[in-house]
Amino acid sequence: MVNKRATILFEGIFEYSGAIGIPSRCWLKVVQGPNGTLVQATQQALTDGTSITNAAEQVFGLAVQQYQLDPTKCIFVEHYAPGVLSHAYDLDSTGTYHFVEFTWRGNSATNPIWRPSTALEVEAIILML
Repeated sequence: MVNKRATILFEGIFEYSGAIGIPSRCWLKVVQGPNGTLVQATQQALTDGTSITNAAEQVFGLAVQQYQLDPTKCIFVEHYAPGVLSHAYDLDSTGTYHFVEFTWRGNSATNPIWRPSTALEVEAIILML
């Protein structure tokens, strides 16, 4: 569900260069509204390459560059689809969610900090965009 004033700028396979240049990909969703932008990277099952956790700076930094986003007005979400992580972390049928905060130098992200979240919390934010 998306706020009626928000626009989905991109939703689909997003390719990035992972550790030591390994071709990698995730599912990326970029939703922009009058109150900000949500950038959600989803790690899917059977995806080759570097995980979104280990390449968070590259994934979100590249999204900021590619879609000409102001990172200070973005909310970054890391999502692991159901069944991708071990069952100890996969708490419900929506998978796992984390907000990721960065230190930004221009369009370059550094020092990621993860905070656990839920699908309901992310959906509520999308509705407020």
